[in-house]
Amino acid sequence: MHLWIGVENFAKIESARVCVNKYTLFVGPNNSGKTFLMQLVQGLGDKIVRLLEEDAMDILLEQKIEGYSKYLLYQGSVAQFMDYINAKLH
Repeated sequence: MHLWIGVENFAKIESARVCVNKYTLFVGPNNSGKTFLMQLVQGLGDKIVRLLEEDAMDILLEQKIEGYSKYLLYQGSVAQFMDYINAKLH
């Protein structure tokens, strides 16, 4: 599975767009957000697909293109997304 993740102004990450798979390696200076990005990737892996329904993913959906869906995380969508997840967990 390949998962594209784009992050802007989130924690220590100003802007990043990466394609991750089981062989992805993050390299960069200390305190640049590598660990945070890796935790985000782990949280969005296969487990989240099992947890979520289509309604939750529609919160993050930005665009559908020829069989691919593009999801965008930004401050407002993350808050709404987390509210949805927390409601499902209770």
